Amino acid sequence: MPEQGSNRALVRFFSALVRRPVAVLVLSLALVGMSWIAAQRIPIEMVPRGLTGNEVQISANWPGALPSEIEERIVKPLEKELRSVQGVEELTSYAFSGGCEIQISFPGNIDMDFAYAEVADRVERARPLLPTEVDRVRIFRFSMSSIPVMFFAVIEPEGMSHDEVQDLASDVLIPRIEAIDGVARVRGNGLEPSSVRIWLDEDRVIAQRVDIGDLLRRLQGDNLSGPAGDLEDSGSRFLVRVDGRFSSLQEIEEFPVRPGLLLKDIGRVEKVRSAPEFFFRVDGAFTISLGVEKETSANTFALCSEIQRVLDEELPKDPRLSRLEYVTYFNQGEVIGTAIRSLVRDTAIGGGIAVVVLWIFLRRLAYTLLITLSIPFAVLITLAWLYFTGDSLNLFTMMGITISVGMLVDCAVVVAESIFKRREQGSESMESVTEGPSEVMLAIVTSTATTIAVFLPFMFLTDDKNSRVFSGAIGGPLCIALVSSLLIAIIMVPTAARFLQHRGRRTDAAGATGVAGPGRLTRLRPVITHSRL
Repeated sequence: MPEQGSNRALVRFFSALVRRPVAVLVLSLALVGMSWIAAQRIPIEMVPRGLTGNEVQISANWPGALPSEIEERIVKPLEKELRSVQGVEELTSYAFSGGCEIQISFPGNIDMDFAYAEVADRVERARPLLPTEVDRVRIFRFSMSSIPVMFFAVIEPEGMSHDEVQDLASDVLIPRIEAIDGVARVRGNGLEPSSVRIWLDEDRVIAQRVDIGDLLRRLQGDNLSGPAGDLEDSGSRFLVRVDGRFSSLQEIEEFPVRPGLLLKDIGRVEKVRSAPEFFFRVDGAFTISLGVEKETSANTFALCSEIQRVLDEELPKDPRLSRLEYVTYFNQGEVIGTAIRSLVRDTAIGGGIAVVVLWIFLRRLAYTLLITLSIPFAVLITLAWLYFTGDSLNLFTMMGITISVGMLVDCAVVVAESIFKRREQGSESMESVTEGPSEVMLAIVTSTATTIAVFLPFMFLTDDKNSRVFSGAIGGPLCIALVSSLLIAIIMVPTAARFLQHRGRRTDAAGATGVAGPGRLTRLRPVITHSRL
């Protein structure tokens, strides 16, 4: 009895649903339109957001100091303060000539934002204990946003001097790329940093009895820039800054060593290039490698496409930069584009196979297309869910959607087959689209819930934050796609099936449309015989 009551309630539900085809059509069009707009605007990235490293690295430089001295004066004070940071799994220190590095590892379930703040606080506590020569202590935390989205090489052409290529790359090309909307910064490998060298003539220094140490201290003291306080006037507050840096080589040359003696009288000043920290080769020749980092909110796919367009179309028109040759050897946009094309291809192949298989068994093109439409509908709804939850379309969400493609037609197949079977048996159109889905409602809901129950715990089985991000990026879209296919099978398929033409249809005396199947002929035969009698 409870089961019969439940079936009657489902029949009433489907009866009310299929009698409102306009409402269902408007809902479907609105949902598809919204999903299509969201799919056009969704950020496209290579990996999910929220991936962070479990390590914090600290580095400090002390030029000219020995490793033993650095260990005693820098490493030990920092380690003493860092021991109080909560959740430290491993702490490793390296001391070498001129600097040191400290790496702190944390377990995967630690909030890295809080851990980074604690490390920065401990470094500030230890800063007064460090030597005055250590002017900066760098704290670095790895994140996926710090990985460059594109690498390209700048090849030095023949007939162009090496210094000219270096100047163009550092002074013209890098600012041009950084001006692109969405670019955070450009890092260069193979760039030779420029510096000012003062070459003193030993004989002149001795002859003029110049104290080199005193001269060095005076040069450093005059080449300073820093805040000098603030000034209030007429209700306004002004920040005062003193800039005493040298602005040209001529200013350095005319620096007074003592009255009547200038720096250029005992030496020469010139701008030279130092050896780079990294060397980069393409086909055996030294070149410059540039890595482009994006802003956090930038769309990776669109940004890579724009950078490549600038390299291919705009830079060749520039009279200075057109002389250089650019070779792109890593592009995240191409990786993402390949994955998107693979997703579209897999969806098309899955839909094509579904069409063939359903046509073989149903032999009805209308029913076949109705069931197949569940795939693009469910994928669009999943993309809309990703957009409105602030997520992105990346390799892992694409993997979840691709996995779900083969299961998106299951519910629609069961509902359509139930309706089709009843119409083959001679039931009325309204009776088929109400009683058919009500009979299989429990089966499709249970089947979908069972599949979701397999993937849903996969997203919460680990305490590691990065593992949860990866599993959520795969399992979340998969579960949403399955729920979307279930709703499509419940709401859209019965309503659309009511208006599908069916072989053997007829119109009875009351004007209702039915199917002249064997059962109907059996019921009509006694009536015809009786009328003849």
